[in-house]
Amino acid sequence: MSLYFAFQEDMDIKKEICNICGRKIFGEDYTEMDDQILCPDCLAEHTVICQECSERIWINENVGSREYPLCWECFQRNYTRCSRCNALLRQSSALYQSSDEYDERPYCDSCYV
Repeated sequence: MSLYFAFQEDMDIKKEICNICGRKIFGEDYTEMDDQILCPDCLAEHTVICQECSERIWINENVGSREYPLCWECFQRNYTRCSRCNALLRQSSALYQSSDEYDERPYCDSCYV
């Protein structure tokens, strides 16, 4: 193969640059998220998948836990946190004291008194 054809083939390969680390990405080995291009390493390091809806979210937008990441919408719809220990709980599992007239202070099994 001549140098001209090798150069021409290289020019035909799609090249992108990761918006986080600046790494050159060749071909289709990248993910677009929020108008940003991410290489596979940055995708794994800076994003997680919501355990409820499977939407990919930024790590700093995770309102669940490290073990059980959640997007804001899924947390609002199905989860709360224990008022005492801050544990993540399904709303259906939250316990409330009888004196808590408006169910404003949810508790997990361990913290319920």
